[in-house]
Amino acid sequence: LATKLGEKEFFFGQSPSPLDAVVFAHLAPLLKAPLPSAALQNHLKACTNLTRFVGRVLQRYFPKEIKDQEQAERKITKQESEYSDSEFPNKLRDIRIAALIALVAMTAYAMSTGIIQVI
Repeated sequence: LATKLGEKEFFFGQSPSPLDAVVFAHLAPLLKAPLPSAALQNHLKACTNLTRFVGRVLQRYFPKEIKDQEQAERKITKQESEYSDSEFPNKLRDIRIAALIALVAMTAYAMSTGIIQVI
């Protein structure tokens, strides 16, 4: 498919054909959907002209969906960053307290077993 498409906009020139619709219908889900094994998706992404072809069809015939998807991705990214900040607001303080407790516990163990002796 990548060789047949070459650098053309569509398979048979400047306007889409039924073949373009069939190819898009097969490639778009492979490119956009999360898959359990990414081998086929990675191969498709390596064929940059096919990736650009799917992008062109999406922009030409589904501009609203692309805009909605980009907004949803931005919203998810924003929520993830807010979640991590709100989930651990005192992260540095907690790390310091845990380190202090570990130090005290190790020192107490070393003193109780005689590894460290206080004169």
